[in-house]
Amino acid sequence: MATYIKYKLKPKKSIDGKTLKPEERWMVKGYLGIDPKTGLDKYTTLRGFTSKKSAADGYDDAVYEFKHGLRQATPKRPTIREAYESWYPMWKDTVRPATQRDAKQNFEHHIIPDFGDYFVDQLTPMDIQPWVNKLCRKFVTGPTIFGRLKMLLKFAGGMGWITINPAAMITIPHDRKRTSNHAQNNVYSIDELQQFSDALDREATALGTPAIMRRAFFRVIISTGVRRGEAIALTWDDVNFKDKTISITKTVLPKYNGVPESIGEPKTDHGNRLLKVGDDVLGALMQWRNRQESNAADNWVFTSRWEQHPRISYLLPQRWMELICERNNLRYITVHGLRHTKATLMAEDDISATDIAGTLGHSNSKFTVEHYIHNTQAGLNNASDKYNELLTKTVWSKSGHKNENVHESTGA
Repeated sequence: MATYIKYKLKPKKSIDGKTLKPEERWMVKGYLGIDPKTGLDKYTTLRGFTSKKSAADGYDDAVYEFKHGLRQATPKRPTIREAYESWYPMWKDTVRPATQRDAKQNFEHHIIPDFGDYFVDQLTPMDIQPWVNKLCRKFVTGPTIFGRLKMLLKFAGGMGWITINPAAMITIPHDRKRTSNHAQNNVYSIDELQQFSDALDREATALGTPAIMRRAFFRVIISTGVRRGEAIALTWDDVNFKDKTISITKTVLPKYNGVPESIGEPKTDHGNRLLKVGDDVLGALMQWRNRQESNAADNWVFTSRWEQHPRISYLLPQRWMELICERNNLRYITVHGLRHTKATLMAEDDISATDIAGTLGHSNSKFTVEHYIHNTQAGLNNASDKYNELLTKTVWSKSGHKNENVHESTGA
């Protein structure tokens, strides 16, 4: 009552960098018996055997141990994949849905494909360090992905599967990728932001109601820097026209793996926040509210025309951004790029990183500085001008050249 499957491990590289022939292993899936605790049939999957015979012996041992009450529900020596399957269902209920989704993607796209068939007690620092180096040079989120593996191995230690966590000996490379090329260019200068705002005004005048809603939506994003999902999740109860504030208490979680969009808590512990807005934002919101259908379902601020989907979808604002930029011949950035734009322009205006992080709903300012504040030419020019002004007032104050006209041509 067992099925035997031969598979190949991920190819390893030799010291000189050559790819070695992948090693073959055997896996067995089979029936153990009836679980005395639940009365249900119990099956097992065992991996990592070097031959079919050793897989058969391992399966026979598993059946014997289960029959005599010596075998627990979880294998004594699980693979990384099996450890993940034991850990994730328990862990996911301790974090927000957005964190659940991100962690699941980290494991499914990076950790399981590379280490899934390793036994937890066979994974060594020599296996992990090259993987981390490559990961961190390729992805900005490399340290986060590694952190998920480290957390899983800590769980394995708590279960008694390993005595030392090999991930504790790993060093994050200094030359890691800190900002993606896309993110670096995914920011508007103040002039570009003005052009984008002017385009919103023109379309609101020319195209009417739908464009009036789009202008209100993007003014909220530009002014507050809220995440796209946080803006979509706004209800009119969150907007206080008297106090000139918008309350952020929830977000839209995008569709993932067939699970439809849903409303959840903000992404971080600091995500709940009360943000001041100006009259330009409130005016755009009020104009949209006066145009909005009076029977808008569930009091959503940004609504769809479809009864089945009263709130605009998570993907729709990105499509708006593409169309607005195309119609008005503007450089395209993403909706999230407007959030980066706010952080960058606030930094150029000498607003502290702590305050910028607070408005964005980040847990710490270090993350904001590393990932959200970008150099722009205007910012570099401003910094140079300020420093040159300081030099003129101090270091160059007694120089005989300070009154000379630098634009004057001396001739020959």
